[in-house]
Amino acid sequence: MDTKQLSPTPYRLQLRARDSMLLHVTEGPLWLTQEGQPDDEVLASGAQRVLRGPGCYWLSAFAAQAAVRFSESESGSPSASRTPQTSAPAGAA
Repeated sequence: MDTKQLSPTPYRLQLRARDSMLLHVTEGPLWLTQEGQPDDEVLASGAQRVLRGPGCYWLSAFAAQAAVRFSESESGSPSASRTPQTSAPAGAA
């Protein structure tokens, strides 16, 4: 399992086709959005989401900090390419 501390600076998670990952918010709240999708989510501590590729997800702390744990989902591979970004996605305030 991979645990990541997040700040309000967005973190980019790129999943390839056929990849999926279980995201577990261990400290929240967490802001989550997927490029090309109209809805964002704010997830509380303890929340879980399966993220499916192909897709680019942006995660950040909704408050001062958040933490997430990534693990292999039941139907996917943990081989996602994770690249931290220092800038917000287009349209984010």
